[in-house]
Amino acid sequence: PVAVRGALTYFLIDQLWVLDHMYRFSMANFVTIFKKGMDNADKVDEEEGAEKKEAAPDSATKEGLQARVTLLIDTSCFTLFSYIAQGLFERHKLVFACQLCFQVLARAGILQAEMFDFLIKGTRAAGQDNTLNEWLDDTAWQMCCAL
Repeated sequence: PVAVRGALTYFLIDQLWVLDHMYRFSMANFVTIFKKGMDNADKVDEEEGAEKKEAAPDSATKEGLQARVTLLIDTSCFTLFSYIAQGLFERHKLVFACQLCFQVLARAGILQAEMFDFLIKGTRAAGQDNTLNEWLDDTAWQMCCAL
């Protein structure tokens, strides 16, 4: 699971040059930051362990292993996101964040394809009269009807 999230993030980062030609990141740089994220997971794990000595799951158990994997995924992904976002123009940060979020949700099977298509394409339904034309234009009305 950690490698899957790493691959997803890498290929997303690798395609950032489409937004601007300056966004070129090397594989070596990616691996360095990814490892730093995994090292940060150890620090977070130690901090949480010091606070919750009794409630912390044992890493030898299945629950402890799943908690460790989740922690590795979260910290490595956040570290990569933070590092990459520092080098992006302000107008591209939200694009990068949305792409990462959509890909993570799609990989988890949570993203509904119909809703995502509506969000991206803005599908319209024609043929119905706009009864709210005083405050809602025809384009917005058609999109509401498509929902």
